[in-house]
Amino acid sequence: MPAPDVSTQRVASLQAMLAETSATDPFPENWRIKRYLECGCPYGAPLPLALGESWEGAPRGLRQHLLNAPDYTDGYQLDRYGLPQLRAVLAGRFAGDYGDVLEPAGIVIGVTWTGTRSVMSAFGTWLRTGPWRNRPTYITFCTPSWDYAGVFKPLGFIPNPVPLGPLPDCPLDVALLRDSLAALPADAANLIVINAQHNPTARNWTVEELEALIGAITPHHAVLVDDAYLGLTDWGVAPSKALPMVLRETDATACLLVRSLGKQFSCNGWSIGAYAARPAVMDAISAILSSRCLVAGARNQWALAQWLMDPSSDAAVRARRERLADNRKRMLDGLMRLPGMDPSEISQGAATPFVTFKVPGAYRGSAHPAQEFLDDCAARGIVLSQMPDPGILRTYIGGEATILNEALERMAGIARLRAN
Repeated sequence: MPAPDVSTQRVASLQAMLAETSATDPFPENWRIKRYLECGCPYGAPLPLALGESWEGAPRGLRQHLLNAPDYTDGYQLDRYGLPQLRAVLAGRFAGDYGDVLEPAGIVIGVTWTGTRSVMSAFGTWLRTGPWRNRPTYITFCTPSWDYAGVFKPLGFIPNPVPLGPLPDCPLDVALLRDSLAALPADAANLIVINAQHNPTARNWTVEELEALIGAITPHHAVLVDDAYLGLTDWGVAPSKALPMVLRETDATACLLVRSLGKQFSCNGWSIGAYAARPAVMDAISAILSSRCLVAGARNQWALAQWLMDPSSDAAVRARRERLADNRKRMLDGLMRLPGMDPSEISQGAATPFVTFKVPGAYRGSAHPAQEFLDDCAARGIVLSQMPDPGILRTYIGGEATILNEALERMAGIARLRAN
């Protein structure tokens, strides 16, 4: 029997996932895909390149372990920090990633069953209701950024975004960061976010940038080290690591590390993330998380633990990193062929499965260039993300090369039509 057509599978899965999506959905990417599906996919299967989903499933070896999970994994977990076996495996891997700094610092590792976003929220809740009660509280992060404001602003944090430099390098302006911190009220508490494999610019921050940033941290600050993409630098690129420097060189109120295992291992929907902190912080986060939902998800965690102990998992990660390096070059080359594009208008990073770029030149004379380009792309089944800067877009590059080639071919047709 011939293998099912991949494009047909993608159409069917997206139809199932988005059956009830309407134009009132808070994620415009969803209804753009659904609208294209309802039009009959005139240009071929949809190419969802906005949300960081490969739509190709977790590695086969990882999925196979789900079938062999013991019965007890289908119940609630009794360990509040997640499945002990997975935590033990991660402890060994983290020691390799960060060196011999976690154990001397008393760092405890936990596994979340609801993703790292909920852990960040619990951390912020503890800061606001505990050590920083009744104080003006800020969160400082480099922008464009992941949705830190969406997590922490509802908790009472005041966003303090510090803009990065322009494309293609998007450098960290340490002087601007220091000025931003100095401008905060004298009695303010502040949470500093360090996202060294930066989303969405794809930059792997330099050690010098990290040293300068960490040098600005004082006891009035807490630190969130967001290493969501530490394991997804392009092959041959060593990821910069902030956590050892934070533990060695600062006296911050508290430090929390988060790692998105779902992103690294192509199983976002499993909501498996790792987090690590000193015991008092871990206990506070655990109490808050337990008040919101019971500890679950052991089957997925057990499968991931078995797979990480299998040498084939390292081979799978290496293959994915190699694919990212190839796909990044493929996307950069393809975007450069669009009318009106310049190398200075495309991110030159080497981390995360994303590329950031300016709207093609043919659209820049209109009132809403990004929106018009996104709409034209969506009409051909390509769904991209718009960044807070109205002229900057982001595309996911973690999928198969055939998907990117098709997306670039469709984008080239759109840009040529607009230019003419």
